[in-house]
Amino acid sequence: VMDWFCIERGTLLDNPSVRTLEEPNRHSLHCLVDIARCVSSGYEMLMDPPEGSGQMFARALRLDETGNTKVLDLARRTGRSGGCTTCTAELGSQVDGFRATVRGFLVPDSGVPQTLQVTEVLASSVGCGNDTFVPGNVTFEVGSGGGISPVSLHGGLMVTAWGFLLPTGVLSAVLLRHRPDGLWFQMHRSIQIIGFFLSIVGIIVAFRNFGNVFEREVGPSYRHAVIGLTTMICGFLQVLGGALRPHAPEEGEEKTTIRFVWEIMHKFMGYSAIILAYGTIYLGSVVAGIKRDAFFGVFIATLVYAGVVGCAFLVDKFTFKPPPADE
Repeated sequence: VMDWFCIERGTLLDNPSVRTLEEPNRHSLHCLVDIARCVSSGYEMLMDPPEGSGQMFARALRLDETGNTKVLDLARRTGRSGGCTTCTAELGSQVDGFRATVRGFLVPDSGVPQTLQVTEVLASSVGCGNDTFVPGNVTFEVGSGGGISPVSLHGGLMVTAWGFLLPTGVLSAVLLRHRPDGLWFQMHRSIQIIGFFLSIVGIIVAFRNFGNVFEREVGPSYRHAVIGLTTMICGFLQVLGGALRPHAPEEGEEKTTIRFVWEIMHKFMGYSAIILAYGTIYLGSVVAGIKRDAFFGVFIATLVYAGVVGCAFLVDKFTFKPPPADE
């Protein structure tokens, strides 16, 4: 049994020199049951390769929430006390390579690996007898899942939205107001709508693939989720506020109190959301597993990008010369 997070990393979190599907027997119970990001990601059953074949273990079945809970309970009672902080050693003193007998029903059309609706999790010594099931539809892919991995998809969507598009929209509203024909507003509105739409897709990917990371209130995964959700709420309020904005004063008109308050709140919420987004992107790079270095590089790129775009808009602000009125 191995957690989804370590599988997707491609290497063991507690032993990065070991590839996930080559030596899962070296995966510690400490990593399996103590590390928040591992526990919250859920568990999969790996299938042994044919003896002497030199092949890798296969990702055979993914457990449902009931199975995750039962595996976690059994592993903690089986693990050596002191070997992991939450282990009780009631049933043994295992340190690594946790195995179990898992019984349940296959969920039709649940993807690869297929999901098992678990009814019972017992010690590995119990065995399945004549009821042993050998799944035919397995995968050896890690990190990519045979295509774009959920980590890459979620991260790519969120970085595109909150790291590139939305900061550009904010900068256009701050630094391009000198451009005629309301160019700043057209850019701001269009870019923010597209960016927020991409972020909605990104958060849907997270909810569908990463389990309930709010269950354990510790670790960078939890902080990433909390700050990320807060950022999304700010973004939603920005879109809603933009749609319901009070009428802007015409030339010569006095700004109403409601419009004045709205502008302050809109700017404050927008700036806050962007600052929170950068923190969320950084924490996302921390929990990205095997893609950690790549995502951290992208995080740095978003900061550089904002600086370059900001400088470009500033240069334009101070060098732009509006055309004569008769033109």
